[in-house]
Formats: sequence, structure tokens, C-alpha cells
Amino acid sequence: DAIAQFQAGRLDEIRFNPDKFTTDQIQQLNDEGWLAQENLQDTVFHEVGHNAHIQNVRDADITLPESVPADLEDQIADEVSEYATENPLEFVAETFTKRVKGENVSSDLIDLYEEYEGPDV
Repeated sequence: DAIAQFQAGRLDEIRFNPDKFTTDQIQQLNDEGWLAQENLQDTVFHEVGHNAHIQNVRDADITLPESVPADLEDQIADEVSEYATENPLEFVAETFTKRVKGENVSSDLIDLYEEYEGPDV
């Protein structure tokens, strides 16, 4: 049911749902504040961010928490997206997308991104 999906067990596989992977669908979700992505290219950035992030987490041999810090949820939703508040994996992928696009993210959230082993941009 997702627009796109990174296969966590397979670092070389990203799947896109042709029924939902449309500019209109992505733009609507962005307009609602749900996604950081504005277009199809941004969705590819998001999924590549997942891939690089999972590699970093494995290399660092860390375990991510199940949720983002409650005291940062509003800031994450305002600066990144609502989807980024779902869990650390989505926070990193959404923040990665914003950073690849050259958009500003506050130092508080960059610190969290780095704590979660977000990929270099």
C-alpha cells in the first residue's frame, strides 16, 4: 500500500508501487505535511536514504529506539514532516531527503540525525 518500499533484508532492492508512485499522490501528501517529498525524485532520495542508513546502523552495530523523542515530535513535524515522527527510520529517511535537496534542518534535529547514524550528505 506504500508509495515505495525499501526491502530491509535486501540492500539492493527498492520497490515502487505503480498505483501510488505518481507526482499527484506525492504532492498531495506533501501539501498535507505528511511527506518531505515533493515529487518522484524526492521519493527515490527517501528510499536511498533508508538504504544508506541501514548500512550505517549495521556497521555501527547499534540498536535504534522504537520512537523519536516525544519532546522533539512537534519540531520534527514542523521542520521535516509528520511521517518523520513515526519512528527513527522514517525520521532519518525524511531528513536525508531534505538535506539532499539543500533544505535547512535545525541543529537539534541534525544532532538527532547523527545520533541515529544518518548517512552523510
